[in-house]
Amino acid sequence: MEQKRKQINNAKRQRKIFWGKFRKNFEEIILEKTYLKYSIQIWLIIVILAVLFSFLCLNTKEHLPMPLDLTLSVAFIAGILFEKKTYFFVPILTIIRHLIIHRFNLNLLTLGDDIIYLLEGFLVTYIVIILNTNYRKSVLYEQRFRHDIEMARIVQRTLLSKPFSIGKTKITGYIHQSMEVGGDFYYFRPFQKKYILITIGDVMGKGITASLIMSIIMSVFYEWGKKTLSPSEMFTKINKRVISLFNECRFFSTILYGVYNEETSEFNYASAGHNGVITKKDGTCEILESSGFPVGMYPNSTWTDKKIKIESGSKILLFTDGITEAQNKNGDYYTIDNVIKIAKKYNNSSGEELNKALLADISNFTKGNNEADDRAVIIMEVN
Repeated sequence: MEQKRKQINNAKRQRKIFWGKFRKNFEEIILEKTYLKYSIQIWLIIVILAVLFSFLCLNTKEHLPMPLDLTLSVAFIAGILFEKKTYFFVPILTIIRHLIIHRFNLNLLTLGDDIIYLLEGFLVTYIVIILNTNYRKSVLYEQRFRHDIEMARIVQRTLLSKPFSIGKTKITGYIHQSMEVGGDFYYFRPFQKKYILITIGDVMGKGITASLIMSIIMSVFYEWGKKTLSPSEMFTKINKRVISLFNECRFFSTILYGVYNEETSEFNYASAGHNGVITKKDGTCEILESSGFPVGMYPNSTWTDKKIKIESGSKILLFTDGITEAQNKNGDYYTIDNVIKIAKKYNNSSGEELNKALLADISNFTKGNNEADDRAVIIMEVN
């Protein structure tokens, strides 16, 4: 059963790839008009098609009260490829059709039929040109939009911190956006030789809007992270900035921000609606509880700093709700309990191994059912 499901999924993927390539090639041909260097040959093919379709209409006329005007499909094709030049082709198409269907008979009935057909040809060409023009505009807009999104994705990636080791501490981060850009973020860096600043957050919403808010929040961390070692004070500043900027439409973000002192092995943190987990060397786990509302929700929100001792051999595991709220087909959540279970199981493993194990367990839990939310993970190891 599993093998059959994989075969079906593989077939769907292959079809998707095929039609994706077909669409891309078609868009390039229509936009760049590379076919125009073969315009004489194409016009010749169109004329031949007009003759063939006229013969088909002649045979159809013997069985139907009115001929099936397949020749209009030739005008349709010509309109896509040559746009306004097709207006000059419609009278020629009318003549070809008349010579074949009505031969050289000319009376009021055949003349009326030719006039109706001529008008139909012009109408079809006009509609095709409008649709084709709008299609080209939409494709160009989509291409520019894709380019802008790709640039935004690159910029957002550059804001994320790279893994690093300093002293006894090693930090790695992972992020997966459900769209090209999103609202999940993390940030960590050494500060004043003995401190490490570390934060992870999730902005309300997804896509471009969330990524813009995320960029603003991260800019505050870059700006004020050098001025205070108090996470609660940092939240107060961010809260004022976000509310002042977005007074008309409220945006909020859950964040956990901490400062680790390598000399004293103390971790001073505050949490704005965000949880984390600390695994100790003996395999026990402690949850980093939230101490306040998400940032940007209420103007007068306050937060409290909490300080804990980090023992040698411990790990700090921070994650966004895309981890704990991942759902399976039955609608069950992954929950923090499963995170703790994996953290305990891989307590003596490296941060990279713990991260891979956690993501693999989530994938096995959801079986591809829920990929709609962003996911971010930070693992700080203290050796």
